[in-house]
Amino acid sequence: MFPKISVYPIEMTSYDVAGFDGTYKVINEDGLPESCDILRITNNSDVDVSISYDGVHAHDFCLLGQVLQLEAPIGRSNWAKGTKIYVDGNLQGAGDIYLAGYYRLQR
Repeated sequence: MFPKISVYPIEMTSYDVAGFDGTYKVINEDGLPESCDILRITNNSDVDVSISYDGVHAHDFCLLGQVLQLEAPIGRSNWAKGTKIYVDGNLQGAGDIYLAGYYRLQR
C-alpha cells in the first residue's frame, strides 16, 4: 500500500510595492510557517520585482503581472520552515506582491 500524501497551504502574505525604496523588503515577516515544497509568487503590481532568498542578492525575477511558481521535487530539499522571502523593485508602484506556499504531509 502506498502512503497517503496530503498537500496543505500556508497562509498567504503580501507586500505593497508603494513601500519600495531600493532595498529588499521581507514579504513574510515571520518566515515560512512550514517547510514548503511549492512557493508561488504573484506580482499583482505595475512594477517588475526582484526576488531574494537572503535579503542581499537577487535570485529570481518576476515581471509585472507574472506568477512565479517554484517546486521542489518530492523527496528533495525544500524551503525550510522560517525562511524569509524578500522583494524589491527599482521604482515605487501600485499593487501588491503575494506569496503562497504549500507543504506535504505523509501519513
